[in-house]
Amino acid sequence: MTIVLASVTLSLWFIHFSGIPALLRLPAKPFRCDVCLPVWVSLGLYWLPSWIPEMLLIAFVSGIIAVPIRNLALNVIKKQTINA
Repeated sequence: MTIVLASVTLSLWFIHFSGIPALLRLPAKPFRCDVCLPVWVSLGLYWLPSWIPEMLLIAFVSGIIAVPIRNLALNVIKKQTINA
């Protein structure tokens, strides 16, 4: 399960947050495909030692979760300043 989550979060970060595929003009498949890239990444992570997928999972889940938490905090701050 760790490999699956690590591959999905790494792929989401790579495609949507980093913008590397568009910047380097990489081909659409598998580098810009939300379905294709996690499959290939998970196959690669399967052969690595178990601590590497766990490290990637921690790094990329925290990076992806930080965006909605930041937006929530900014909305709360904005509401407090409007209501004050």
